[in-house]
Amino acid sequence: MIIQRLDKCYEVIRQLSCASRMAEYLCQEQQEAYLLVRIAEPTLAKRFTLFLEEKIGGTEFPDYKGCFRADGVFYAVFTYSPERTLADRLGVGDCTRRERAEIARRLLEQMLLRSPHPYFMRYALSPDRITVSGSLNVAWNYHLEEVRTFDYCTMEAVSRRLSEVMRLLFEEEIKGKRYPLLEDYLLVLEEGNISGYLELYREFLPAYEELCGEGQETVLPQALPIRLWEGCKKIGEKPDSLKGYFSIGKRYVAKKLAFVLILFILLLVVLLPILFLRLIYPFVESRFLTKTMVIHSEDTVGYTGKVRLVGDLEADNVIFIGTLTEGKINGQGMLYDSEGNLIYRGDFLEDQYSGMGETFHQNGKVEYTGQFIAGEYEGMGKLYDEDGILIYEGGFSGGAYEGRGFFYRSGELIYEGDFSKGLYEGNGRLYYSGGVLAYEGGFSKGRYEGSGLLFYPDGNIRYSGSFVKGSYEGAGVLFYTNGVASYEGELLQGQRSGRGKAYDEGGELLYDGEFSQDRYEGEGILYENGQVLSQGSFHQDILTSGFSISYDEQGKMLYQGSIKNGLYDGEGKLYSGGRLLYDGTFEQGKYSGKGRLYDKETEQLLYDGSFYQGFYDGEGMLYDPVSGYLIYEGDFRDGQYNGHGSEYAEGILIYKGEFFMGKYNGKGTLYDKTTGAVISDGIFKNNQFMVEPTGSKQEE
Repeated sequence: MIIQRLDKCYEVIRQLSCASRMAEYLCQEQQEAYLLVRIAEPTLAKRFTLFLEEKIGGTEFPDYKGCFRADGVFYAVFTYSPERTLADRLGVGDCTRRERAEIARRLLEQMLLRSPHPYFMRYALSPDRITVSGSLNVAWNYHLEEVRTFDYCTMEAVSRRLSEVMRLLFEEEIKGKRYPLLEDYLLVLEEGNISGYLELYREFLPAYEELCGEGQETVLPQALPIRLWEGCKKIGEKPDSLKGYFSIGKRYVAKKLAFVLILFILLLVVLLPILFLRLIYPFVESRFLTKTMVIHSEDTVGYTGKVRLVGDLEADNVIFIGTLTEGKINGQGMLYDSEGNLIYRGDFLEDQYSGMGETFHQNGKVEYTGQFIAGEYEGMGKLYDEDGILIYEGGFSGGAYEGRGFFYRSGELIYEGDFSKGLYEGNGRLYYSGGVLAYEGGFSKGRYEGSGLLFYPDGNIRYSGSFVKGSYEGAGVLFYTNGVASYEGELLQGQRSGRGKAYDEGGELLYDGEFSQDRYEGEGILYENGQVLSQGSFHQDILTSGFSISYDEQGKMLYQGSIKNGLYDGEGKLYSGGRLLYDGTFEQGKYSGKGRLYDKETEQLLYDGSFYQGFYDGEGMLYDPVSGYLIYEGDFRDGQYNGHGSEYAEGILIYKGEFFMGKYNGKGTLYDKTTGAVISDGIFKNNQFMVEPTGSKQEE
């Protein structure tokens, strides 16, 4: 049977399990073994797919090789170990206590390194699914049971399944009740209060040391020693006749006894050197003596005991001092570089730093002290610079800062809080030099993220609110150095953007409205001394349309009215030196429409009427700025009398008729200022009377 994927072709070796909704297959692809899980029910497959993406997609899970659909059916792919199962190894009974302790430790170490989701680990923890190689390498094969419960599996379930495996591994030791630390560990597992795989591993280490701490287990007598023992038990039986005795003076010695004594002496003479060379001396040498060897030489292959490894016997340059187990560095030891400088001192496991240890700088000062796994900083530790000054104290994972920690610069605390992959991640505090708090709040990938508080170097608050990628973003409050709020509202990429309020250093409201790129932009209200100064639309801090009140450099009223595109537009009042100059309609900054113009010196009404482009235009009345008398009433154009109108002198009518460009032009009547009598009545041109109107005498 072949299961086809887009880029792979899985050959089914055998079917491992089968149910109505799912089945498991052992498959082969390019000489590699895989476990394929087939889920036929669409709803369950969809839930399982989401589970894989959410729980596993963003984590390191090397045993999971992805999922795919073939012929409309969902498949999940996992690695498969073909080694002997733990149940087989224990059934044969050829595992010593130390080997079983090592199997348990390596099982926990692999669980920590792979960190599978508790759902997968729960069903993998079975003697029939845990595999052990000849060199005690531990793995396991997954089994998806009770698939509908994958959302609810926790470390508590893993802990209790592990307890069952441990009880099977150390059944004899538990019955003997000689290992209290092992029993304590089993109680911890059964309680289920375990936070993760690292805690499972750490809690087992004392029990592991206890199980391995005693001497090698006694080998029971076999074959020849047993027969010798049985023969020795018959020495006390008397011979049946004198033939069974030797005569020595007045005494008789049984021939059997003499023969056994001679045989025993001969055996001692022959066996003692052999026993000494083969058993006693190697045991003493490995336990109590330190053997010097060339590193990576044939002598080190399979050797167990204390060693002193050198690069060259003649040069005697020490590389390592410690213990080998079957040719690999295990237990406590010291590692040196080619120049004799101490590099590492502490625990080893299979040639790698594992357990508690210290690394050193070339000048001999401690670089790191703490926990290791597989040669990397893992767990709690402290990191120092070459001068011995503390750089970091806290959790590590994969050689990088992880979890809760404290970061220092030149011996001063700079940051305390959460880390992930060597960067600030989660909640934490940053400090200025001197220990003054600089920031408190959320972090993501080393930058401010989420809610937080930012402070000035003097300790006063600088900002309170939301951050995105290290910049102010979202709702927040900015402050002056005196602690008074300078802005309250929305921000984007570190600038005021959106709805907000701006204040002066005294706390007085300056502006309430919309912002963009740190400037007034959009609808808003501008204030001064608590009073509305401008209201309308702003662009780059300038009011473009709406209502505005402005003042000159002396603080006197300059303008009050409507604004459009930054210019006076609509109804408004213009002042000069605080005196009303114009009251009326504006268009694009100029008088236009109905309005009144006043003399800036006398404050008397100068003109009342229509304007266009800043000039008198249309109907209007012109007054003397001193006396207040009416000067002209009628039509204007470009600031001059133009059209029909009446001219006055000191309030007395002197001309009524047509004007052009400020002069009498056309039909009109000229009056005497004193008597009011008609002087001329007819056609005028450039202020000169030309002729009487045609037919005027006939009419008379």
